[in-house]
Amino acid sequence: MSLTIAIVGGTGGTAVGVSLAKAARVLGNPVHYFDLANAAHPNRIVHALSWRFFDRRMTRMSNFSAHVLSECHRLKVDCLITTGAAPILLKTILALRAAGVVCMNFSTDDPWNQRVCGSWFRTALAQYDFAFTPRSANFAEFQALNGPKVAQLKFGYDPEFFYVDSQQHAEIYDVAFVGGADQDRCQLLSPLLKSGLNAALFGGYWENYPETKPFAKGGLNTAGMRALASQAKVSLCIVRRQNRDGHVMRSLEAAASGECMLVERTDEHVEIFGSDLECVRYFQSADEIPVIARAMIADPAQRVLLKQRVVQRIARGKHSYQDRMASMLAFAGLRE
Repeated sequence: MSLTIAIVGGTGGTAVGVSLAKAARVLGNPVHYFDLANAAHPNRIVHALSWRFFDRRMTRMSNFSAHVLSECHRLKVDCLITTGAAPILLKTILALRAAGVVCMNFSTDDPWNQRVCGSWFRTALAQYDFAFTPRSANFAEFQALNGPKVAQLKFGYDPEFFYVDSQQHAEIYDVAFVGGADQDRCQLLSPLLKSGLNAALFGGYWENYPETKPFAKGGLNTAGMRALASQAKVSLCIVRRQNRDGHVMRSLEAAASGECMLVERTDEHVEIFGSDLECVRYFQSADEIPVIARAMIADPAQRVLLKQRVVQRIARGKHSYQDRMASMLAFAGLRE
């Protein structure tokens, strides 16, 4: 029996909500999507002021929540899934649950990271039926909400965007990294950037730091990310400490694309990829990054083998967002 599902999420880049919506449709469920950008003020300055001074709130959150509530009633929605710190008010969650709508949240960001989440969201989160976190580090805090039933659910990959590309590109970089800049990552990358290796940093804000600006290459679309499997000899995978990540979206996306990965060693990464050299290489300190990268670059045969193995492991492990959606519905008792 199919479910009518409403999803609240973003639409830019590789938005998790969009991937979950596609997955739900593949599983045979009609889906109605609400773009959370509609809760923001169109004037960036007004939006930024509200975000900074009013507890990470979007200026049009009240109207957006009311619209989601009325549409869920009109469409006779069975299940609401929100992603991240979705701009849905507490009273909306309570009204939906009172109407029999199952409410779930997939916590793409750490709700206790004050840079991205306000206290209003944690208050609302406590009233959801189910909460899914990709992080082991905040699992106990989710349980302490004493509200939603909690499960750990890793990030996934969207097979429409991430797969082994048949098109081969010339090798351009020794080491490539995709992700946003912050001070912790700059410090971690410092030995690599001083090593003389041809490094490339893709993503936002790298140009804002003097030490990383020469290596900043701007953003990448999904085709550009897939191309790194042949353009970069080594793809670096780093978590975000301020978000208490044990793995990141790129962990699965790079693996599904068949990149040769040098991965920050965490318990979650070991759970996904196994031991060192099983399908990836690991580093534990900043100084290890250029040393291990050089060893990988010097062994092309090993790099080919690691790329083949990481794709096989991710495929066997059922890590697509269709697998994640099926797990969420099964955990909630909505799918066998």
